[in-house]
Amino acid sequence: MIDYKIELEEMVSKKNLMNSYKLYFLKAILINVSPIRKTFTFNQMACWMVAYSFEDVCHLQKRIRPLDKLFDIAVLAIEEEDLMESSSVAKVCMILEKTTNPKICKELRSLCNYVPYRLLAYRWQNELKGRTDKEKNLLLEQLSQS
Repeated sequence: MIDYKIELEEMVSKKNLMNSYKLYFLKAILINVSPIRKTFTFNQMACWMVAYSFEDVCHLQKRIRPLDKLFDIAVLAIEEEDLMESSSVAKVCMILEKTTNPKICKELRSLCNYVPYRLLAYRWQNELKGRTDKEKNLLLEQLSQS
């Protein structure tokens, strides 16, 4: 079993150069994939990533890693969607999935720019070669659904 408090401390450590997205991406997949539910959108993935990181970034009161945007989205959600730092994972996810706030939607989309690519790209190296990041992400989403 993964002890997320220990993992969080490792991520915050200056010795660790990885970013935190991968942990929350993996957590979202492990918790939300089942024999019944095998597919979801990148937007749903981003909402889950933020929801699972929400308590951690609120507790830390700062970014988990220097360039992570999870903290920024948590702050936006608190300020513009009336979430509280104590909001549950389910509530955070539901609010983010239903939001029409353009700033939050843009930030959610940006979370999925690189994480899925890094985890899935090895399977389709020839198809992705020479494409822009945006093209790769769109193609990865299509290929992952096939």
